[in-house]
Amino acid sequence: PSSCSRRPPRRSSRSSASTVTAGKHTASPITNPHAPSHARSPVAAMPRSKSIYIVCSPRQRVGKTLIARVLTEFILADGRSAVAFDLNPNNAALYSFLPRYAALADLSTTRGQMALFDELISEDEVTKVIDLGDESFEKFFTLLRQLGLVDEARRRGIEVVTLFIGDPDSRSAHSYTD
Repeated sequence: PSSCSRRPPRRSSRSSASTVTAGKHTASPITNPHAPSHARSPVAAMPRSKSIYIVCSPRQRVGKTLIARVLTEFILADGRSAVAFDLNPNNAALYSFLPRYAALADLSTTRGQMALFDELISEDEVTKVIDLGDESFEKFFTLLRQLGLVDEARRRGIEVVTLFIGDPDSRSAHSYTD
């Protein structure tokens, strides 16, 4: 049994605006049929990078779960695959809101840590969103540094984005500077 309970990510049935030709990825032009004829110019679809979003704060009740949920739902609505990881050991709200697309992660055991970090840098096209609760904040970033996860993610072409939710409390400012 895995310490990181994961449900399969949603696969989109929408057609992509890009094509693969001889191993190269090229964007197909997109036009707006409702735009006036003088404004109808092809716009190349932007390539999408693999990403890990870390929504975090050392403080409770600042909106981390809300932002993680909205971000995950936006990614899914955009036709991309996503999985969210709920790292709130005493309040799995994100998992409750998105049970089909969220997984509970456990940093209290080595097995749980390995399951989470292996999944984050797995070779797939699934965007990862982490709802990092205040209780897991220090441990997560300590492990992130010890494992060199950001460097490994970059090596694999994965962009790591930290969305730090601040508030007026001094702990928030201190954690941000660390």
